[in-house]
Order: sequence, then C-alpha cells, then structure tokens
Amino acid sequence: MSFRNQRQPSESSGTEDSPRSSLRSSQSDAELSPQIFRKDSTGPVRDSRSNTGGREPQRMSSDLGAISSKKYVKDFTFGRVLGEGAYGAVVLGKENETGKEYAIKMMEQRHLMKEKKVKYAVTERDILTLCHNNPFIVKLYYTFKDDQYLYYVLELCPNGELLDHISKAGSFEEPCAAFYAAEIIMALEFLHDNGIIHRDLKPENVRSLSPAPSDEQQILSHLILHIKLTDFGTAKIVGKEKTARSNSFVGTAEYVSPELLKEKITSKSEVEENSSDLWALGCIIYQMIAGRPPFRGPSEYVIFEKVENCSYTFPNGFPDTAKDLISRLLVLDPDSRLGFASFSELREHSFFSGIKWEDLHVQTPPQMKSSQIKMVFEEDVVAEEEAKRKKMQEEENEKWKKFLLDEKELILESGLIWKRKGRSVKKRQLILTNKPRLIYVDPKKMVLKGEIPWTSQLKPEAKNNTSWFVHTPKRTYILEDIPGKSQRWIDAINKQLNVSTRD
Repeated sequence: MSFRNQRQPSESSGTEDSPRSSLRSSQSDAELSPQIFRKDSTGPVRDSRSNTGGREPQRMSSDLGAISSKKYVKDFTFGRVLGEGAYGAVVLGKENETGKEYAIKMMEQRHLMKEKKVKYAVTERDILTLCHNNPFIVKLYYTFKDDQYLYYVLELCPNGELLDHISKAGSFEEPCAAFYAAEIIMALEFLHDNGIIHRDLKPENVRSLSPAPSDEQQILSHLILHIKLTDFGTAKIVGKEKTARSNSFVGTAEYVSPELLKEKITSKSEVEENSSDLWALGCIIYQMIAGRPPFRGPSEYVIFEKVENCSYTFPNGFPDTAKDLISRLLVLDPDSRLGFASFSELREHSFFSGIKWEDLHVQTPPQMKSSQIKMVFEEDVVAEEEAKRKKMQEEENEKWKKFLLDEKELILESGLIWKRKGRSVKKRQLILTNKPRLIYVDPKKMVLKGEIPWTSQLKPEAKNNTSWFVHTPKRTYILEDIPGKSQRWIDAINKQLNVSTRD
C-alpha cells in the first residue's frame, strides 16, 4: 500500500466518485480511464464499463496485443528505478508534453509468456481500470507496449510504503493505526463489493501520495498522508478463473492466510477466499501497533507452521481494544472472521470508535507519532537472556582457556561442583568441551586436577536437582551442582554423546 498526501486535484473537470459508488462511467471518467486497443481494432477504444452498476469487471482479451494506447515510449522520459518485481521494474517517468511525473511499471513480455503470467498482467490492468476513481487505490492512466516490455503508467506515490513509516516510527499510536486501518477497509470493501480479491495485502503494498501542500497544510508539522493500495499482480476477479490452483500459493509468508497455504481454491470456495484479505488486514493492524508482524520466524517454513496453527502472541502492553479486533480477524475459519459477513461489522468495532467514515480520504489523518507504550515481546526476553548467557560463556572460555588443548577446543558447559569420593569433598570447576572432554580444575589454585574418561559407555544420571552421577566402565563419579541445576549437565553430556556417536 502507498501513502498519498491530501487529495490531488482531478485531471479532468469531473469529480471523483465515492469509494462505494457504482462503476458507471461518466464522461470525465472515460477521459481519465486507461485507453485500451483491442487486437482487432484499427484505433484506440475507450474502456467502457458495464451498464449493470459496475459490479462485473469489463472482460478484455488476455492477448498481449490487447494492451496498448495512444501513448508511446517516446512520450515519456524514464528516470530512476523506484522498485523491482518478479517481472520487471517500476521507474520514475515524466510525460514530455506536460512534465507530470508517474510511476511506470515495466514488465518484460518474454518473461511473462515464459512463466505463463500474461493473464496476471491483464487482470491487474482490468482491476486498476475498474478502480480508477477510488481514492484508496492507485490510479492507472495509460498502458502501451513496445517489442520488449508492457508499460503501465501509474499514479506516483512518492512518500514510500506503509512499512517504511512503521519502521521509522517503531509503532503507531492507536488513533493513527485505526485511521489507516479504516482507509484500508474502505479500499477492501470497494474491491470485495466488485468481486476483486487482492490476495497479497501487506504494508509494502500500501503506498503514500503527496500533492503540493495547501497553505493550511504548510503550517502543519507533519505530512498529511493517505493510503493507496497497489500491486494487483496476484489479485483475482471472482468467477474469472475457473480452474483450481494447486501446489502453490499467492501472497507473502508473514501475511498469507492459512487457507491459501492449505487448500486448493476452487469456484466453490472462492467466496471464502476473499476472507484472506481480512486475515492480512489483521496482520497489518498488529504490525502498525506492535512494530512487527504477528507471524515471524527464522525461515518461511517456521512462519508457515505458525500461520497454519494460528500461533501468535501479543506483547505485554498491547492495547486491549486492538487485541480484541485482531483476535477476531486472525481466525482459522475464514467464514468466522470479522467482516466476512459484512464490512459494517468491522466499522462498528470499538477500535474504530473515533473514525468518521464519510469522506475519509479528505480528512486530516493523525500524526504518525511513535507509540509511547513500551511493548515487551517474549522472544526479546529470551534473546536477552541468551545474550547474557553467551557473554558469560565467553568470559568463562577466556578464564579457563589455559586448560584447553588447542584453539579448536571450545567450552560447551562449565560450572562449580562438589566432587565426592568417599568422605572427601572437593570444590571443583567442571568443564565439558567439544573434543569431547570432561575435566575438573581446582578453581582456587587454577590447577588441572583430573579428567573423567570419555567413552561411548559414559552415562550421566540425575539423582535430584543438585546431585548427579557420571558412570564410566571403571568408576562412578558422584557430583553435586552448586547452583542446584544438575539437569543442565545431564542434557549437555547426552547431547555431546549423541554428536560424538554420529561422528
């Protein structure tokens, strides 16, 4: 999604439709809409929307020859790269005649045909044509092609992605998160009302647009930004795709819904598929408030497992109202997600109590302030404890490294114990290394006192939290862990026994 600053003046004399209006095209709408050549046409044919209220997208040829217009490559000066995708790049473009700047999406035709993605390019064009007058969806102005590329001339959203703003702020205050969530909801409601599913909703696909500020805006200390949904490359028009998908999913790991991971979507289940956008909405609201997505992990595999099990937690300090909303969106059953039956359910949630839904796109949004609520994540606590343990381990290694055989020998576990033999009780520093070796040192005199012979028959055994044994073929060593954590020794020795056995 993108951000835009306060509403731009229309390029025609017509006024923009409400986001909930029908898709009937006025004369000014036709002038603004992308101009399309049909393959069998000798001249440009305006895209005319259905006269049935606009609920059905205009069906166009999926042939590459259908994508063209009055504009050509020579009409634009191409500048820096704004972003890159799987099938090409988005570059800054300036129209030579007017000096107006656009974002021009360039898609390599050969690659689209090789990967069998032509239909996705055409679907994206059709969707953007349908959504041209919606204030929360990026506008498509022209389409044309040359021998190598397809070109989509899009509205320029110069203020970056929602993700950029979240990263900069760390997290949003609740009123700010509610406002931008409300704008996303307005966009989704329009899409779903017209049979369109985004399927890759994420902060990177929410962008921002800034027109020249008015006098009123100039006195404000912050940009007035509104969202624009972008990137409909994997979007779907319900009923248009008749065959089921298999062995693949669309979306991004952190935001993809569990049903898109698990099942093959068919015409029977595609009604439920639009609920995947509601799942992604829940993930985005969580991220705006917490600063990170709810499903995260070191790999996509780990993230997918969490998504499939709806396994996530809220950090300490997460607002209760937002927590309730997200808990109703991140639900495994698609039919049970808040907003599936009606978007009015979402709008009526107490999280949006301060939102005035009418004319949202011309209102002044809350300032993007960093939340003052300190949120504590479980993984941060674990990471902090692990960092402390690692630091202590490094200090231990430095202290006892004189007893190691060489630089490759590392200390795996180390600690003070009582070593018993008959009536004798000695305080010793027990050290387990990766050789493996199990040695004990006089910590006062810093002298090596002995080594427990390491064999495959060595066996540790816990007696209680403090006392434990190490059985060897010739002797049993009786030990007591001074901190009272004997199990750590049992686990460490058994782990190293398994490693040495494999080796």
